[in-house]
Order: sequence, then structure tokens, then C-alpha cells
Amino acid sequence: HRYQSYFKIKKRENFLNSNSINSINDKKFFYFPLQSEPESLIAIKSPFYLDAVTLVENIAKSIPIDSILYVKEHPIQKIKLWRSVDVYQRIIDIPNVKLIHPNVHSQELISKSQAVFCVSGATGFEALFYKKPVILFSNEYYDVHSMIYKVRTFAELPNLINHAIQNIKFHNDELHALIPVSYTHLTLPTTPYV
Repeated sequence: HRYQSYFKIKKRENFLNSNSINSINDKKFFYFPLQSEPESLIAIKSPFYLDAVTLVENIAKSIPIDSILYVKEHPIQKIKLWRSVDVYQRIIDIPNVKLIHPNVHSQELISKSQAVFCVSGATGFEALFYKKPVILFSNEYYDVHSMIYKVRTFAELPNLINHAIQNIKFHNDELHALIPVSYTHLTLPTTPYV
């Protein structure tokens, strides 16, 4: 049984290594980091967004037609034995979606992206340091910032995305007000924001 598990995990890892991208070549892309699964906190905070593939499909359908959606596996998913090959294949099969290898630095993806999608977690807050709009699918301590766009239904997603990338007005004072709160939630990015 242990050998079967080992080979299954190895097969998943090999598939991910062979079918995900290690470099950022597209000029216009959006970034969506997958959450580690299973994750009980997500189930409480955002119960409507537990199915990663459905979420990726809806985001991909909603972004501008000339853009790509970069979907990155969470590095900690290795400890949770990766996702099934079927899940990775279904993500890869979605038009205008590219699966990004977990070793690619998220800060490079954030800094070069048009906007960042988050179910929850620290990536959305980090994106504010790069003055990037964030489309958020749950409640977070940083969601009071004017660069955060909260999704209530998939139907509103295309307009929300369009509004986020057309009306970038960043307010440093809003970010500075959030920094004391952030110390109880995460470690701040080491790269200076631009």
C-alpha cells in the first residue's frame, strides 16, 4: 500500500514538472495562486469557491480575450501529496490558462501581472505592495483597501476585472494603515514595492 501511494505521488509530481511552466513569457497575464487543499479555513471563509477547476474556468472566461491566466500550484501542496493528475490536466485544458510550476517566485508573478486573484491568504496583501489590483473571493483583513475588488457572483466577474484594471488609483496611506494589522497575519514581502 505504501508503494502504491509513493508511485501515485511520484506520478503527480512528474506530471506537474512536465506540464507546468517555469518562466514568465506573456506580456499580459493575470495571476491566480491555488490554495493548498484540503484547507478548513477556506471552507469557512469562502465555501462557494472550494472547487479549484470551476474557479479557474470562471476566471479564465472573465478576463480580457487577449490575456492569459497564470495558475500556480501552492508549494505546500507537496506535503499534502499534490492534486490528482486529472485536476492538473483539467486546468491545463482550459483555454488561455497556463499552469505555473510551484518553484516560480510568486513576487515575480505578482509584479508582472495585470491583477491578482485570491481566494484568501497573504498573496492579496502582498499584491498591494506592487500596486496591483486584487480580485478577492472571501473576506480578509485587508479588503478595506480601495484596490481590493470583492466578488459576490461569477456573473459580475468580467465587469469587476475590467473596472479593476481600468481604474488603478493607488493610495499609499491606505496601505500604511493596514501594515500594523498585517503583523498579526503574515510576514511582509522582502522585495521593496514599486
